[in-house]
Parts: sequence; structure tokens; C-alpha cells
Amino acid sequence: MVEMRQPSELNAPADPNGLSVRAALGTMGVLLLLGYALPLSYARFVNWYVRRPPFSGPGLVSQWLLSLYPVTVAFFLLEMLAVILIYRQATTSYGSPKHDKTPPLVLLRSAFIGVGTGLAVTAVGYFVIARGPSARLLVGFILSCPLCAHTAVVMSILVFALPPVTEMVFRGIIMESLLRHRQPVVAAVAGSLVFALIWPAFGFWFGLILGIALSILYQSTRSLLTCTLANATATVTAGTLLLCRALRAL
Repeated sequence: MVEMRQPSELNAPADPNGLSVRAALGTMGVLLLLGYALPLSYARFVNWYVRRPPFSGPGLVSQWLLSLYPVTVAFFLLEMLAVILIYRQATTSYGSPKHDKTPPLVLLRSAFIGVGTGLAVTAVGYFVIARGPSARLLVGFILSCPLCAHTAVVMSILVFALPPVTEMVFRGIIMESLLRHRQPVVAAVAGSLVFALIWPAFGFWFGLILGIALSILYQSTRSLLTCTLANATATVTAGTLLLCRALRAL
């Protein structure tokens, strides 16, 4: 006896590790909600706590508000790690998907393309790097104590930890899943908007430019390594330019 299947079952993706559109969109919605709710809740708590009579004072308020940036970065990192743990089977491996062992020349080419893309994003987004509260919080946090250990830790997270986990989530999980069910333009725009809204490094406009560039890069290369290098390069170069601007203005 022949078993009849519904059309939805026949059109379902063969890859069992792929996320459905609902799961991908739901993940973006949760990230967007937490990306705003957690830092906002912390800021409101600090605003209430430091204005109590025993703790009141403009210096203490300023000191607590400077902690908003590292807390936001920590929240973002924990969100990315949580998504990776939940959907760890859906992540795309680093390097070229066509080879079990990526040849050195392919890795070198990926590195060259990634660094070049990061530099190009910084050049295109040069005039919008300083726009947005995230950029101002970053500058204020660094200049408040540039040689402190906690500053070095936060900068290390921005450069070395956030790029790989961010690309695993936004390109390796969310975008890869959307590409299987939606047009590439829809997948790129949706992922880039959410990325720009919650990415803690800089403001929305620079994040949007970087997100679009990384989406195009991932569609072209299907390599998380290339996207990670582009993300890290843009973060380093844009952060350096932002600090140089701030120092000249002092």
C-alpha cells in the first residue's frame, strides 16, 4: 500500500539540521527583544539606584553609566552563545564547504577577501561611525580608563570573541536557514536589520552597512571564516578611527 504524502512534506528541506522560517524569525525576534530589554533594564536600574540619598552624586552617576557599555557587550555575547548552544547542529563549519580539509591557498584567499571587505566597509561607513549612542558609550568607556584591565578585556571581547560568535548566529544559523526558504534579498535585509539594531560595537547605520556587506559576502563565499575576518577588521579599523576623532576633539 502506497503512503500518500502532503505537498508540505514533499517540499520540506532534506537537511534535518536546517531551521524553519518560523524558528529563524523567532530567534531574530527574541534577540531583538533581549538586545533592547536587558541593557535598557540595566540602565534604568542604575539610574534609580545611584540617585538614592546614600549614593547620589554626579560623579557616581557618570561612573555607573560608563558600565553600561561593557554590560551591553556581555549581554550580547551571552545571547550569541545561547543561540549557538540551542542550534549548535545548524551551524556551518568554518572555511570552504566544498572540502573536508581546506587547502592553505583557499584559507589565504578567504583571509584576503575578509580583510579587504572589512576595510571597504570602514571606508564606506566612515561618516556614520560616530553616529548613535553605542559609539559614544564606547569612546567614553575607553577614555575613562584606557590602561585598565577591564578595558582590555572588553576590547578583546569586541575583537576576538564577538566576530566569530556573531557570524555563527547571523550568517551560519539565521541567514543560512532563511536562504533555504526565502529569496536572498529578503534573507540579507532581515538579518542585516536585526544585526544593526542589536550589534553593540557601533551605531545602527554602520552596523547596517556591515550587516549588508557580510550578508553579500556570505552568499558569495558560504564561508564563516571570511565573514569573521571581515567583521573583526571592520571593528578594529572603525574603532581606531573613532578613537582618533575623539582624541583630536579633546
